[in-house]
Amino acid sequence: MTASRRVARLVLSVLLLGALAALLLDGAAPHDPPPREPEAAYAPAPGAGGPETSSAAAVAPASAPPAAASAAPDAAAPGDEFDRQLARLSEAARWEMFRVFRGRFEPFSDADPRELEWTQELIPVEIRRRLLALLDDPDPEVRSRALLALSRVALEPEEVEELARRFDREFAAARTAEDVRAAFTLAFTLAQNDSRAGVERFALALRTGEMSEVPEFRGRAALLVSLEASPAEGELLRALLAGAPEAEVRRHAAAGLARAGGAVAADALAQALAADPDPRVRARAAASLGWLGTGAGESGAPLLRALAEDGAGEVRGAAAVALARTHDAAVAPVLVEAFRRDGDARARLGAVAGVARLGESPGAPEFLEVEAAPFLRASALSDENPRLRSYAVRLLPAMPPSEENRAALRQAAAEDGNPRVRSRAAAAVAGAEGAEARAFLTERLAAEQNGRVRGAIEAALASLPPAPPR
Repeated sequence: MTASRRVARLVLSVLLLGALAALLLDGAAPHDPPPREPEAAYAPAPGAGGPETSSAAAVAPASAPPAAASAAPDAAAPGDEFDRQLARLSEAARWEMFRVFRGRFEPFSDADPRELEWTQELIPVEIRRRLLALLDDPDPEVRSRALLALSRVALEPEEVEELARRFDREFAAARTAEDVRAAFTLAFTLAQNDSRAGVERFALALRTGEMSEVPEFRGRAALLVSLEASPAEGELLRALLAGAPEAEVRRHAAAGLARAGGAVAADALAQALAADPDPRVRARAAASLGWLGTGAGESGAPLLRALAEDGAGEVRGAAAVALARTHDAAVAPVLVEAFRRDGDARARLGAVAGVARLGESPGAPEFLEVEAAPFLRASALSDENPRLRSYAVRLLPAMPPSEENRAALRQAAAEDGNPRVRSRAAAAVAGAEGAEARAFLTERLAAEQNGRVRGAIEAALASLPPAPPR
């Protein structure tokens, strides 16, 4: 396992029925699938190897993984247990992919694109062998679920070799978007098991133009390379950022350059920030510059220029957050001034996020309490854009604590019409109030009808410190 990838491995010994209960999805998992949007459209999902693209703005909250079952089944046949394992692993992988990809596309995310955190599990060999055997099942949905499940499994070397041979066959035969999704998932799974064979094959095809006519290929290939980029892919990513005709490919390249690193990467990102026609690409370039450590001095000029001059609020907001990653107190007054002069909510949210990140910079606490917190409360409760309401909810716990902030978060958790906002608000209430939130969240869990939001509330409750013994 490479040092740059902090992989949390859950070590499961024998999967006895009693121990298994806390891991199953029965009854307590979110009933609604993770929402689907263009940014997340590259996460494989049951049914087609990846979520279908839609224009929905909602994304799954970080606090809404599949919930655990509350009790073990009284009895289970071996086949039933395997089916539950397949369902549990594939659904967990799907949620984790949304978490990973959401973090790469939300403008104010703390997810570091230089490191891919991915959970893998050690499971018994008989389960692994059955999952591998399902890759030959005639039902494409079964194959897709098995692929997803395997991405969560730590494989033995001989199993990795078997999967690599399968990848070679499926990559060579890929002719449709569904074929590409399957090859993507195989390559991603290989990468989590320390085999870069799939990543290098996708990268080679990007370099040569091979398979460009296959639907979705270039977008998925660019995403895979950006997720697993090494310095060896730096030149490819720079070329894609500078010249790819597809905005999504350029955006993935901008994210990947933060991982590939180097001074040349910073130069390429600065050029994209200044000149790319797509604001989402410019915003991603700004974020990557921040992760590379580009500061507020001479090297930070592209970010300062974007903060002051870019025509898109999302880019100005991303530049504000990127500047704050330097932890340079001198940046705080610049961000406060940007907040005061900018009328775009996205830019103002970025400025608030940046000042909050800088913490105890001179004047920051007063600004956050007097100016930023009222703006966030108003945005959380009344902005027409649910995505911006969600961002405001996420930022409120970083403000100086007040009864007004507490009431706004609770109101959003109880009353917002968008499930994503209610989910994020439940997590924010837990983060802001700690154990004091237990009664409110328990009440919300009883009243909430949306399965996805229930999953978020359950996760928020699980994050609270244990209740004191009576």
